Amino acid sequence: MKFILSLLVCFLSIGLSAQSVTGIWKTIDDTDGAEKSHVELYEVDGKLHGKIIKLLEAAEGNKCISCKGDKKDAPLVGLEIIWNMKNKKGIYSGGKILDPASGKEYKCKKTKRSLRKTFEREYVKAYRNKYLAEKIFNSNKNKILIVYGDAHYTGVWYELYLLDKNYRIDIK
Repeated sequence: MKFILSLLVCFLSIGLSAQSVTGIWKTIDDTDGAEKSHVELYEVDGKLHGKIIKLLEAAEGNKCISCKGDKKDAPLVGLEIIWNMKNKKGIYSGGKILDPASGKEYKCKKTKRSLRKTFEREYVKAYRNKYLAEKIFNSNKNKILIVYGDAHYTGVWYELYLLDKNYRIDIK
């Protein structure tokens, strides 16, 4: 049995808008949950852009067959799939996102605050909790230290409980 030492920490002054979204992100297919690629998000002249930098095993094909224009049949690695998104008070909008599987381009618009909060609560946090719980559960380590905000503790614990009803967590 694995034991988890959970150190609960309240992050008082860290807001989402203060954190950068730039860096390398893993894409997850919303239909089958498979990890498809790594996308690098970066800023150019104050606007957010993103391109595929690596295809993972679950990726289907290596060219943008369904794309139109100059992106038609372009290699997926190196393909820009996010461009010209402007940051206003921590919210990105105004640019476009390309779905390489369908070739469709989507406009990015600012959503109502209530919808953003619902999305963050029901999708982003739920996915994060499930991902973290699976990493913990599948680890071959006997002891794991988690530094996590106390407001998120119950979500991770619940996901661990779903994986194994006998999972034991020690809070120190």
